[in-house]
Amino acid sequence: MHDEKIYQSLIRNIAELSGMPANELTPETGLIGNESVLDSRGLVELMLAIEEFLEDDFGTKFDWVSDSAMSSSRSNFRSIGTLYDMVREQVGK
Repeated sequence: MHDEKIYQSLIRNIAELSGMPANELTPETGLIGNESVLDSRGLVELMLAIEEFLEDDFGTKFDWVSDSAMSSSRSNFRSIGTLYDMVREQVGK
């Protein structure tokens, strides 16, 4: 149940911030680098939306700062799928 709620929240927020239809967003959709559907401001706004969502719905803090955060090859933000995995892991803590 939490998994679907998390995924739908990500898709809804990314669609709103990118202007893309939600049905065109997939786990492989890029969030950083040349393939990104978001600009840098959109990415920050997405992180703030996730932070609020996790605090309100799960009572947990979202830790979105890491050494590899903006590395295009290792970042948890490189795609919707990698971000989803990161958020799901934090909810499970």
